[in-house]
Amino acid sequence: MTRDQRVTLLPSEYVQLAHGSIDHYQALSVGDHFGRLSRSQVIKSLSRPGLGTGMNQVRRGNVGAGVGYYMMVQSVSLLSIRVVSGKSTTAVALFRQTKRRKDFVESAPCVLFHWESG
Repeated sequence: MTRDQRVTLLPSEYVQLAHGSIDHYQALSVGDHFGRLSRSQVIKSLSRPGLGTGMNQVRRGNVGAGVGYYMMVQSVSLLSIRVVSGKSTTAVALFRQTKRRKDFVESAPCVLFHWESG
C-alpha cells in the first residue's frame, strides 16, 4: 500500500483526540487502540535528532521520522505517554502559554513514559 491510496478505518481504529485549557496552559491528548509503541522506540525517537548529524537525525521509511517526538519535547511543559501493550497508547501534552522564552526555559520539560503488558 502506498501513501496515496485511500484508507478506510474501522471505528475501533479511530484515534481519540481531546483538548482543554486553563489559565496559561493548553492540554492535548491523543489515544489509539493499538498499544504498539515500545520504550526503546520512544527513547530512540526522542534522542535521534540530538545525537546524530545530517541523515542520521531522521529515520527514513514508512514508519515515521521520529522527529515529531523530539519537536514535541522541545515545546511542551509535560509529555506523558502511556502504553498498554496490544491495547492502547495515550499521549498527553501540556503546553505553557507564554511569549517569553525565559518562562519556558525556567520550566524544563518533563517526559513520563508508562508501559504495561496487556
